[in-house]
Amino acid sequence: MATIGLDEIVAIATIMERDSRVSKIRRTRIEDYLIAIEQICALSNGRASTGSIARELGISTGTCSSMLKELAAMDLVDHLPYQGVKPTEAGKIRGRHVLRRTRLIELFLAKVLKANRTMAENEAWSLEPAASDQLIERIDAFLNQPTIDSTGRPIRRSDAKII
Repeated sequence: MATIGLDEIVAIATIMERDSRVSKIRRTRIEDYLIAIEQICALSNGRASTGSIARELGISTGTCSSMLKELAAMDLVDHLPYQGVKPTEAGKIRGRHVLRRTRLIELFLAKVLKANRTMAENEAWSLEPAASDQLIERIDAFLNQPTIDSTGRPIRRSDAKII
């Protein structure tokens, strides 16, 4: 297996720093909705409205409404028209899995490549879908199974528990 040297790490960090000036790019896949819904529900102690989800994801309310119906059909959210949504247990598990992976990548980028917060966050969202579970577990081991990311947010264990 090839190893990455210091020169390569510096080159990657330089490219990432240059590219961090690009505006934040957000995916809008199922897991992004689930993460946004859970975070909004946690702040409101209830349900997330279509409008609040759309604002969080930077999409139209029509697009958001259509996806919420699909998520409800997949039993990932409990959707009550005009009352909002909340994640089902299956939705929470799926969203938390992606959030863990993303936070580990963010922490790796911040600690190892010295990426600033914005860059690490943007790059992690882009890299997470392509990263294998094996890579994520290697990053987790390399970082000594961290329990918080570089901004103090919790990183769940692979069994979805917060330590």
